[in-house]
Amino acid sequence: MKCKALFVGILLSTIFILRGHAQQDEFPVLKGPYFGQKPPGMTPQIFAPGIISSSDAMEYGIAFTPDGKEFYFNRNGVGVMVCTWGDAGWTAPAKAPFLKKYKGGAVHIMYDGKRLLMNRYPDAHDLKEGETGGIWALQKTEAGWENPEFLIAEGMRATSTLNGIIYTTDTSNFRKEGKDQGIIAKYIYSDSGYQRAADPDGGVNTKNSEAHPFIAPDESYIIFDSTRPEGKGKGDLYICFRDEKGHWSQAINSELLNTGNSDWCATVSPDGKFLFFTRNGTGNGDIYWVDAKVIDELKPEGMK
Repeated sequence: MKCKALFVGILLSTIFILRGHAQQDEFPVLKGPYFGQKPPGMTPQIFAPGIISSSDAMEYGIAFTPDGKEFYFNRNGVGVMVCTWGDAGWTAPAKAPFLKKYKGGAVHIMYDGKRLLMNRYPDAHDLKEGETGGIWALQKTEAGWENPEFLIAEGMRATSTLNGIIYTTDTSNFRKEGKDQGIIAKYIYSDSGYQRAADPDGGVNTKNSEAHPFIAPDESYIIFDSTRPEGKGKGDLYICFRDEKGHWSQAINSELLNTGNSDWCATVSPDGKFLFFTRNGTGNGDIYWVDAKVIDELKPEGMK
């Protein structure tokens, strides 16, 4: 009986390995940055349809390494996916190897290329006794992303500046009736770890829900999504610009980005050329991209 069970196990493993090789063999040869896709203009387009944006799942939360050769994104129901770019082109999306040890999602690669920020969930079974959910950093090693370090409690989808300042969503009031459902929070590193600074002012935080921030590398603007009553859809992308005194402008809602559906979870590529975000349509959500010049188009005249 043991021999039979062992044989079945080996057979199933072989099938899965062969299936994985077959999927990679069937994957098209895609060379060049951004999977060889035609760059978009000022109208958002689905990014890599059938390759990254699938017809049977929701994709969101993209992240590039600074050199643009590793691409991460979330696929709902699967987890964090990764593709790498080498001499043979881009690899097919595969589940990120670090998920075998560390469960989480909504990754962001810091600009030094050495740390991957990830939201680890409070109920994740990989958390050890005494550990808590929130924002963790995985360190870049020769073996991959390892050595998780706890940074921020009650955080969701972190993003960072060139000098390591972190913006994230404070989730401490999530699902508490009558409470603000999301606050954009700022954290600055000190000798005792990341400490919360004053929350962004201006039009960033309101009594409505604000979430999934993207902070510019130089902290000159912030993009986030919110469910405000004046919005165009079920959730809109907003942008605020920071002045010379460090104050944030009122939030700007753009017809170039938002629709009657839910538009959310924006990221700008490390080279500053493209803005990525997720748009939920009928059923699933796809990753869209648009020329990042849209950000300059939205900037108030007095700040240009």
